[in-house]
Amino acid sequence: DLTGRASGLYRSPSNRPGDKGFIDMKASIGSVAATAVPKYLPFALGNNLLKWLNQSLKGGTARNVELTLNGPLSQFPFPEGRGGTFEVRFDLDNLHLRYLPDWPGVEKANGSARFFGSSMAIDVKQAALQKQVAVSAKVEIKSFNTPVLTVDGNAKGKAYDFIQFVRYSPLYESNRHLIESTELIGLAALDLKLSVPLSGKAAPKIL
Repeated sequence: DLTGRASGLYRSPSNRPGDKGFIDMKASIGSVAATAVPKYLPFALGNNLLKWLNQSLKGGTARNVELTLNGPLSQFPFPEGRGGTFEVRFDLDNLHLRYLPDWPGVEKANGSARFFGSSMAIDVKQAALQKQVAVSAKVEIKSFNTPVLTVDGNAKGKAYDFIQFVRYSPLYESNRHLIESTELIGLAALDLKLSVPLSGKAAPKIL
């Protein structure tokens, strides 16, 4: 489901303890379905990250994919660029992202993504929420070793559509009376920050 180019070299492991070989590779892919991205990422990035990507990427296209991998594989994925380089960059086109199962997802998202060392950042420049609300957001994991997903977003649209967003999110139960007794008209804006542990059973937090 993809075509691309790759070049580089690989040195097989020596007899030294802990040596897993050395790699110096660059690769590029014109486009690939966003839902296929997780299966091309190394398992060493961690099950929590790959599981989240598989659950959250619902549609769209990754374009202009660029991979750089350089260094001793015993130190992969080279956190913060220490000891080598692991970087994947690509543009996002018409992405459907369901960042949390219980929250409304964003659709028609355009932006970019970057995996660097043991971190991930998805920068959504523009998207639609509940089909009507205009959204921009940054979705990050600072370390795959202790994976905590943060969502920092803002949205603008009709006040009624924001009420619909809250109605279909976990915010509804704790604000049910206020929501059902309030009638809003006109335009509104919302800044929302979430922190979501991807391992363990800790609940998402609104920051």
